[in-house]
Amino acid sequence: MTTKHDQGKLRWDLVDFKAIEPMMEALTYGANIYGDSNWRTVENAEDRYFAAVMRHLSAWRQGEIHDPESGINHLGHAMCSLMFLLAKRDSYTLPASAREGYKEALAKQKSANTPNSHWSGKKISLQEGAGHD
Repeated sequence: MTTKHDQGKLRWDLVDFKAIEPMMEALTYGANIYGDSNWRTVENAEDRYFAAVMRHLSAWRQGEIHDPESGINHLGHAMCSLMFLLAKRDSYTLPASAREGYKEALAKQKSANTPNSHWSGKKISLQEGAGHD
């Protein structure tokens, strides 16, 4: 029997790739309209993508399954915007209310030094006004 040392590594085998297809549809739709990776340069991205998440979740919760403009499932659009928020999290200036919680979480992650941590380990600026383009 061969030994494989994969403890502590991300479990990509747990992802339901069919479930993330609507997100991929939303990404493709956006890329066809705005260009590949245009989402990385959107001004006020944190507020705009948060608002987009909430609009799509609200519409879905009220029974509208598909976005009328794109025809794509609202949850796919919400997942897409959540991905943008996660991808850009290190460049945001967090609101004052969130900075303390984020500092605490980073301190815990640093002290635990866990190999399976979902934190990026990148240096993050938590000062007011820092991190915006």
